[in-house]
Amino acid sequence: MEWLSKKILEKLATWAWSNYINKLFTPIFFNESKFVWKNIKIFILIVVFGFFFYFLPSVFVIILKRLDLQDANVYFTHLTNDIHYFHTIQYVSALFYWVIVLVLLLTLMGLTVTKTNSRLETIADEYKAAHFARAVNLVGGSRFSTQAEKNEMVELITKKFDESTTIKVMMINWFDDLIPTNSPILHALTRNCHKDIKVLLLDPFSTFAKKRSEDLANAGDDDTNWHSYIKMFLKVKNKLSHLNQDHDGKISHFVFCSRPFFRFYLFDNDLFIQVYHNKHHGRDSPMFHYQKSDINTIQNDSFFQLGVEMFDYYLKNSFQFDDDKLKAKGNPFTVYLARMYGILKDEDIKNPDELRGNVLKFVADKTEEVTRHPI
Repeated sequence: MEWLSKKILEKLATWAWSNYINKLFTPIFFNESKFVWKNIKIFILIVVFGFFFYFLPSVFVIILKRLDLQDANVYFTHLTNDIHYFHTIQYVSALFYWVIVLVLLLTLMGLTVTKTNSRLETIADEYKAAHFARAVNLVGGSRFSTQAEKNEMVELITKKFDESTTIKVMMINWFDDLIPTNSPILHALTRNCHKDIKVLLLDPFSTFAKKRSEDLANAGDDDTNWHSYIKMFLKVKNKLSHLNQDHDGKISHFVFCSRPFFRFYLFDNDLFIQVYHNKHHGRDSPMFHYQKSDINTIQNDSFFQLGVEMFDYYLKNSFQFDDDKLKAKGNPFTVYLARMYGILKDEDIKNPDELRGNVLKFVADKTEEVTRHPI
């Protein structure tokens, strides 16, 4: 029985040490593999003050006797003459002190636990971040910022056109890469346009595109305006049509309406992505290259996978300027486009066919307006 009692006490002591005492007290006196001497000195002073409070009544008695006040009242008489009463006062004094110390200590431990938990959470977050960085190849990725780096990026993209079977492109207009005859990306696309290539182009008639053109004009770019956006879109659209006709291409293009503005190349194992700021040209923004995660990593942690899902999302919500295709998108989508073009009237909602006609007429009128002055 005695052996069992010892085992139970041993277990309780171990449990209390590992779950409470060690976690609460150790960080106070021992932190980051070294002693916290400041806290140790404070603890020693606390113990010394504890003895002082215990002997405080004795000091008080000496003072009373020196002042000849020990018989002034019953309290002083008991304090100086009754040994039991005197010891009781000593214990009460010491107890009062240690109660105060205990309250302060519990407060300190609570703060320490909160700080420790916060630190552990930070460490856990840092571990997750490091794991995530490895999973998405952030460490091995590339950031193209200078002109030399961007030239290297163009070479990489050109190479991926030849190597990949999956080619998906998302652009504001794709003019700078597709229209210049000396563009290596244009030559790569021409060589590989028989592959299944999907292209998303920003709707140039939307208020998003109009607002961006105004912002760039206000930033000092006199050559940028809403008409130039539409002109570049038409140029790229015609170029894609010619590639399909002249080279037996399989390039399908769609229109998307969104902000922010993306430049986006997605291949079998590589994602090149660039975000354009409202008041800055895309050429002023860095472009990032992320690779598909290894087989042994979590696929959904990859920025490449994010690119796949993002393209699929915009493709699903894309459209073309065709009556039948717009009708298939549903009446709410037509209302959305009319609102984006600034031609929506309350009475139009009741007649979706007429509203769809107004949307297509707006696009046709703007197209005719800008083609009078071709690029």
